[in-house]
Amino acid sequence: MLVNPTYLRSFLPCLVFTAACAASSDSALRAPLDTDFQLGVGQAAFVAETDLRLGFAAVTSDSRCPKGEACFSAGDGVVRIWMQVNGGEQVEHDLHTARQGPKFADQAGYRVHLLALEPLPVSGIETAAESYVATFRATRK
Repeated sequence: MLVNPTYLRSFLPCLVFTAACAASSDSALRAPLDTDFQLGVGQAAFVAETDLRLGFAAVTSDSRCPKGEACFSAGDGVVRIWMQVNGGEQVEHDLHTARQGPKFADQAGYRVHLLALEPLPVSGIETAAESYVATFRATRK
C-alpha cells in the first residue's frame, strides 16, 4: 500500500503529539493519599484512591537561610504547584516554606500540604532548578 507523502507529513505531528501526551501521563508517579511523598521540579503524581493529579511546576523564589549560615530569619521558599481534579483544568497554587505564606492549597475537596523543600541554599551558589525536591502530603478535606 502506498501512502501519499503529503498526507504522511500532515499526520506525523499529530502522532508525535499523541505519543508525547501518552508518555507524559504514563510517567506520572503514583502517590499515596495521607502519606508523605516527594516530587522533583517538573514531576507529577496521581494520588491513589482519588481523581487528583498534582504537579510540581517550579520554585519561584528561595530566600531561605543558606546552609551553615546564621540568619536573623529563616527566609522563605515558594513552590508553585498545579492541581487537577477529574481531568479538569490545572489550577496553580504557590505554597511557602515560611509561616507567613500558605503551606497548603485546597481544591475540589482535596488539600495538598508542602512539608519540606530540599536542598537548602548554599551561600554564593545558585541552586539548579532540577535539583529541588519537595515533600508533599495530599489529604481529603
